[in-house]
Amino acid sequence: MANGPVALGEALRTARSRIGYSIEAVCNQTSLRPDQIYEIEAGLYEPSPSVLDRLGDMYGIQADQLPRSGDVPRKPPVYDDEKKLLHIAWLTISFDPSQHTNDDLLRSFASCVRKLRGAKESSPVVLREADRHILASLLNLEDTHLDQRFAFWFQGEDDDFAGLRDNMIAMLSGATSNPA
Repeated sequence: MANGPVALGEALRTARSRIGYSIEAVCNQTSLRPDQIYEIEAGLYEPSPSVLDRLGDMYGIQADQLPRSGDVPRKPPVYDDEKKLLHIAWLTISFDPSQHTNDDLLRSFASCVRKLRGAKESSPVVLREADRHILASLLNLEDTHLDQRFAFWFQGEDDDFAGLRDNMIAMLSGATSNPA
C-alpha cells in the first residue's frame, strides 16, 4: 500500500466500517454524494481539509491521525479491556490475552504498523516506547523466547530485540518510567 490518497481512502473506509456507518448514512450527515465517498475511499483523490475534519468528527478520529505522504503520526495504542480490542490509530486488533498467543498479537501488531506506514509486509518494524508499554501489558512475559518472536514478526535481527522481554518486565514492575 502506498502513502497518500490510497492509504487515506483505506483509513477512512476502515474507520467508517468500524463504527458501522454505511456510505448512505455518511451522505445523510454530510454534504457529500455517494460517488464522492467511493472516490475518496478508493484513493482517487485526497479530500479537502474541511471534508477530512467532517469525516473525522463523524468517525471519531482526528484528521491529523490520517495518512498523508511520509510517516503517519499516531497516538499511542489503546487497549479496550472490556471489548478486547487494541486500537492503533484507525486500525483495530481483536485480542484476548486468555485466548490468543503472543504470536497472534505480534503478527497482527506488526501488520498494522506496516499498514499505517504504507510499508511492505517484509519491512522491519521499529517499536515506539508507547508500543512497548501496551505490548508489555498484553503479552505473556513468561515466554522465554519473546525476544526471538519480536525479531521474527518485526523483521529485525535478534540483537535488535535482545533484552526486550526483561525490559518489559521491568516496565510493568515500575522500574522504568512511563512514556511521555
